[in-house]
Amino acid sequence: MREDPAARDVFRVFGAMAGTALERQHFEEALRASEARLAQVLASAPDAIVTLDDALRVASFNPAALRIFDCSAEALGGCAFD
Repeated sequence: MREDPAARDVFRVFGAMAGTALERQHFEEALRASEARLAQVLASAPDAIVTLDDALRVASFNPAALRIFDCSAEALGGCAFD
């Protein structure tokens, strides 16, 4: 039986595409796990954690920040720190 170069190329491309898809799936699963760990840390931290965007507006905060600053999520979200 003779090897068909065209078929070999199709299988090579298919294998590369399947490998890429599998790698992407692993990265997405790792990202979801990392985001879940971060959310757990932020939610359970006793200290206020506030992140600002490039315009120095509040981008995110944890529950402790609301408690420590004694304000609502609506009041803190989007506030400018300049």
